[in-house]
Amino acid sequence: MDESLKAQRRELKRNAVDRIQRIDFSPYRLERVDPRLLEYCIGVRNNPELHNLYEILAVLRYLLVADNSDLNQHLPR
Repeated sequence: MDESLKAQRRELKRNAVDRIQRIDFSPYRLERVDPRLLEYCIGVRNNPELHNLYEILAVLRYLLVADNSDLNQHLPR
C-alpha cells in the first residue's frame, strides 16, 4: 500500500472517530437488541485506537440503518 493511500485511510479514520464520538447511543436502545452490542459500540467510541477503520464504519453504518428504519419501533421499552 502506498503512502498516499495510507494517509487517506488515516484521515478517513479520524473523520469516522470524530463522528462516532459525538453520538449518544441511548436513543438506539442497543442494550435491548443485545447488551454486547452496546458494550461494543461504547468500546469502539471510547478506544478507537484499538479498532480499525472498518470496525468504526460498521458501527456508524448500523446506526444509520437504525435511523432509517423502524428497527427501534419494535423493541420493548
